[in-house]
Amino acid sequence: MQILSPHKNLMLRIAGYVFFAIGFVGILLPLLPTTIFWIVAAVCFARSTPHMYQRILAWPGFGPAIDAYLTHGVIAPRGKAFALGGMALGAFIVTISPMPVSAIAFTLAAMALAAAYVATRPRAPRVITIG
Repeated sequence: MQILSPHKNLMLRIAGYVFFAIGFVGILLPLLPTTIFWIVAAVCFARSTPHMYQRILAWPGFGPAIDAYLTHGVIAPRGKAFALGGMALGAFIVTISPMPVSAIAFTLAAMALAAAYVATRPRAPRVITIG
C-alpha cells in the first residue's frame, strides 16, 4: 500500500468522519441512506484510519453489507429492496414537489441511473469453479 502524505491522510480522515456522521444521521432519518455514506467513509478510512475502517465493518446490521459490497461488489436482495424502495419514495416526493420541471427531470434521471446501478449489482459473490 502506498504511504500517504500527512495532508492526504488528514483529508481522507476528515472526509471519512463527515461521511460517517451523515450516514449515522441516516439511521435516525428514514429517507437518508446510511449504507452508501458508510461505504464511502470506509473507503476513506481504509487508507487513513484502519481502526475506523474495522469499526465500520464490525457495525451490527451495516458492517456485513458494507464488507460484501467493498469485497465482492454485491448487494443482497434485502438491501436492494430497501434501496430501490427508498428511491421510489424519493422519486414520488420529487415528482409532487414545487421544483421547476427541469430540476425534477434531472433529479429523476439521476435517481433512475442510481436505481439501475443498484438493480444490476450481483446478489452474491461469484463462485468460480475450475475444472
